[in-house]
Amino acid sequence: MNLIISFDVFFDALTMGQMNIVEGIFGFGEQIIDDGGKIIIQREYTNSSPEVLAEFKSLEALRDWKKRLNLA
Repeated sequence: MNLIISFDVFFDALTMGQMNIVEGIFGFGEQIIDDGGKIIIQREYTNSSPEVLAEFKSLEALRDWKKRLNLA
């Protein structure tokens, strides 16, 4: 199973300081990776296919992204 995260939803939560949502995403993301899945960050468009912005297949990569966002 993979976790697909909407870029807009994630960064809206981050911008609005809804850290419980952000931390929940990272926590669930770690479970998904532990179970062999991956995290996909994508931007949704109304009249076009979604655009994949990033994929995380390892806990190290996901934690590095969290650190780069100054959340670690």
